[in-house]
Amino acid sequence: MNRRKKSTLALRMVILLFCLMGLYYLSFGPACWLADRGCLSVSTVARAYQPLLEMAWRIPPAHAFLVWYGGIGARNEMIGSAIMSSAAIMENSR
Repeated sequence: MNRRKKSTLALRMVILLFCLMGLYYLSFGPACWLADRGCLSVSTVARAYQPLLEMAWRIPPAHAFLVWYGGIGARNEMIGSAIMSSAAIMENSR
């Protein structure tokens, strides 16, 4: 492989990594909607998004955004808050 192909491959890997991280963040809303409809448990969603939720507890605007985003497509607009609370309970029980 020549030098140009190696740098192109590295760039593609970095772009892929950022895209996957973005998909993880964007999938929080649909996961909340599935929890709201009973397809997933609130604790399962809280466990899957624990790193994101821990960040949100430390950054108030992020917390408000996740509560809002989790409630957009949900029947119960408070599902985002319920997931955040579940994550806090799990964190305190460690």
